[in-house]
Amino acid sequence: MVGKAVSAATAVIRDEFTKQLISDIQARLQSIEDRLSEVESTGTANDAAQYLRRNNIRIKGLPVKDGEDCRRTVTEFIRKELHEHVTEDDIEVAHTLPIPTPALTAQSATRGQVTTPVVIVRFCRRDVRDRIIVKWKVLKSTKIAIVED
Repeated sequence: MVGKAVSAATAVIRDEFTKQLISDIQARLQSIEDRLSEVESTGTANDAAQYLRRNNIRIKGLPVKDGEDCRRTVTEFIRKELHEHVTEDDIEVAHTLPIPTPALTAQSATRGQVTTPVVIVRFCRRDVRDRIIVKWKVLKSTKIAIVED
């Protein structure tokens, strides 16, 4: 009689353990699927953001004074320094990125990083942007650099 009771108790415990184990595995699988969905959606968002920036460049080190029209400054820079014919109509928008606060600037300087002004330029057409990028070598000996955004 004791043997039957022990066998029945063992079977009940085994069934409960199996149910709990399956439940834990299902919860972990759901967690992994949720994280995978999040990664996939983030990757898609990143791809879309990169696609939207395909007509952009960044010009590092180009001085733009306060109150000055950034599109005009960029247009003149491209004409004079890169010897490329562009008009203000070729540039959809141009603006400077905010300069970091003095605390961040000091922190960057201690790490050997130099904070220079950066201008974001969005061209109306990609072929104009590509012509400008090809000319980056002209600026090699200057403190100004052109990079893709």
